[in-house]
Amino acid sequence: MKKIVLILITMVLSLSFAQNVVIDTQSIVVNPKPSFSAEVWLNKDPSGQAIPKYKVTEDIIIGVRVNEDAYVYLFDVRSNGEINQILPNRFDQEGLNNFLSAGQIKYFPASNAPYSFKVEGPLGIDKLIVLASKEALDVSSLASYSNNPNFATSAMNQNEFAQTLSIIVQPKPQNSWVTDTVLFEVVSENSTSNRSGSLDFRSTPSGADVYVFGNFVGTTPMSLNTKVGNYLVELKLANYKNFESQVEVFANQTTSVSVTLESTVQTANLNIGSSPSQAEVYIDGQYLGNSPVSISVSAGNHMVELRLAGYLNFSRNIYTEVGQTTVINPVLEQDNSGQVYFDSEPAGADVYVNNSYLGTTPFGPISLNKGNYSAKLSFAGYPDENLAFNVRTGQETVVAVKFSNLNAPQTYIDEYTSLSLFPGSRILYEEPNKHGIYIEFEVDSNLETIMEDLNSQLFLNGWKRVRNKPKTNRIEAKYELADVELYIELKKTGSKEFSLDIYY
Repeated sequence: MKKIVLILITMVLSLSFAQNVVIDTQSIVVNPKPSFSAEVWLNKDPSGQAIPKYKVTEDIIIGVRVNEDAYVYLFDVRSNGEINQILPNRFDQEGLNNFLSAGQIKYFPASNAPYSFKVEGPLGIDKLIVLASKEALDVSSLASYSNNPNFATSAMNQNEFAQTLSIIVQPKPQNSWVTDTVLFEVVSENSTSNRSGSLDFRSTPSGADVYVFGNFVGTTPMSLNTKVGNYLVELKLANYKNFESQVEVFANQTTSVSVTLESTVQTANLNIGSSPSQAEVYIDGQYLGNSPVSISVSAGNHMVELRLAGYLNFSRNIYTEVGQTTVINPVLEQDNSGQVYFDSEPAGADVYVNNSYLGTTPFGPISLNKGNYSAKLSFAGYPDENLAFNVRTGQETVVAVKFSNLNAPQTYIDEYTSLSLFPGSRILYEEPNKHGIYIEFEVDSNLETIMEDLNSQLFLNGWKRVRNKPKTNRIEAKYELADVELYIELKKTGSKEFSLDIYY
């Protein structure tokens, strides 16, 4: 349990290191793709890279900074497994406010604070974890104020704490949060030893996790200041064998740990050529150069694709065996195709090429081999449009038609207005009167198209539309010609059934 004692202007704060915490690309501590940064450091090491020593009861100052506006959460994970929340806290107003502006630096305690932080045991390596988020987070599931009214403490062990924090940040956008850690060593109040050296960790490839006595301390390349003695170190990287060694640190010297990690992925070789050469080579969707190329890949199945202007793309699924070389050297086939676009007015016509349905207008481009083709474009209520077109290698062809009812059979419905029904319509019922006509009919079309056809006829005859009210399954319109007013109500009464009421 974290012990905090406030006497006049002195606060005792104990901080410690989290043992057996797993830190990797899936952990709560590391965001593999952060978009901004957060830093935490101590007054004895502003770089945040070393492991400074603090004697029990010695003053300690914690610094935090973010390069974008963020809410900051600071946790103390002790070597005995105890976990405490330093920020936010309820001790004073500075502790309640955990929002930092971009570039702002916040110290704990602040320079004008009526208290100080002092380090307490147990002895060992301590860790501070800072979490910065662009939005405020609910961390009440991590720690509570039930045991301490000023600083929240956690009842969880370190694995439970890690899993809970993962759950908190996992649904957040990848670019909305970031973490940082800093270590320090708590030594005896009577310690007088200044004998220390450093460890320098390097690996090929870099980015390996570094563990000292099973504790995560950072990723390669990195340096670590520590006391003299023997250390068990480990380097871990996905798809590579773990490296483990015992090294000794000498006073005022740097011990180098430089390792070429051994891959655990079994590999094979691919030699890829083409005729003609200089085709773009893609393996599993990744561009790797122009043919010919020789590369090492993991054993197993791979999709190989070659692309060259003027030639058809070549693709093949290749199985590679461990330690074997597979040769691929295809003769690329010339691309004799052209690009064709289809369009119509009105849009939405069905397109058939050589009697095969291809889609509805507008669409394209589609690739067709060079040659002559016949096309049919069909739109309900209009005569089909048939035409021939030619496709040339490497060129674009546009097939476009404008549908017209001028040559379609007309069904006149009103002598005064000279209106006719939409082409292809079949009258089901009609009731003329001296002020107009009511008609029920069926046709393979839609409200909007039928109404637009009526509007075009009236416009050509001099009528002016002064009102148009589309409603659900109904359109109402009003027209004027001289001092005559004309009203039209068109309704959709079934899948292909409509009613038309014309009165003036």
